[in-house]
Amino acid sequence: ADPKAEANMGSPGDFRFSDVPKPDNYLHTYRDLHSREHVNMLQQLDEGIHRFLRSLFDESFLAHAHVSSGFHYPVRTQYATLHMQLRVNSGSVCREDGRGIEVNSLIEVMKRDHQVFHRDEDTQRYH
Repeated sequence: ADPKAEANMGSPGDFRFSDVPKPDNYLHTYRDLHSREHVNMLQQLDEGIHRFLRSLFDESFLAHAHVSSGFHYPVRTQYATLHMQLRVNSGSVCREDGRGIEVNSLIEVMKRDHQVFHRDEDTQRYH
């Protein structure tokens, strides 16, 4: 292997592949969600988000705030770990690049068919 190419892998930044062992059923992205338990987990997460926001802001502020919470695919596979973004008055988690989905939309998709991502039969479009 070319040591110079390896030194620049993932540049810019330190985006090397993780050497941390991952357990079975590790959730790399939201497309790894495939069960009723995952739907319940997402619903509990959504409720927790709202509790958290109410602990920071009053109802008057939240009534007029733009809140966006959801998941997106990472830019690079080296750090593909399921993580959520929460934005308050700071744009949307879902951008024009089509990599993101709002948590409420994800819950609705999975309530209709919790196996949709597991089957991976259709191209998913997010807005």
